[in-house]
Amino acid sequence: MTTPASITCRYSMSDGLAAATLYQGSTLKHRVYQIVALGIFSFTIYQAYRTGFASTQLMLYVIAILLFVDPVPLILMSVTRLSQPALPTTIAFDSAGVVVTVAERSVTYSWDKFSKLIENKRYILLVHAAWGYLVIPTAVLRASGHEQTLRILIAASLRITP
Repeated sequence: MTTPASITCRYSMSDGLAAATLYQGSTLKHRVYQIVALGIFSFTIYQAYRTGFASTQLMLYVIAILLFVDPVPLILMSVTRLSQPALPTTIAFDSAGVVVTVAERSVTYSWDKFSKLIENKRYILLVHAAWGYLVIPTAVLRASGHEQTLRILIAASLRITP
């Protein structure tokens, strides 16, 4: 039996927020909010042109900005991360799945639990539920020399193109 490839990292609050923003930007809800926000913003500009600027329009601008950004999930993520120290996290992966170990507690995910892959230059997110995802920092993955191994496992196990 071979030892699974693994990486060890510490997640900061900025890592958590960046990953949450990446995930949030991929959701249909967020895209709908952005479309509604653009509609409100456009309507408010039209209204200001037709009738002149009023204080109610300022409120509509604020609502449009809040809908466009959708800060509530990010605020909740920040609040929950404030009370958590940055503990070393080990992520081991092989053909059976992924094992995440934090402070001697482990969670095992089989590959069939992951439904989606989201990535940018800094992170790979393996989504397993609504607002449930595994964050893998690509810099740590590259430094460990296991990036190719993980990408092969993702391609073979998730049946998606990374």
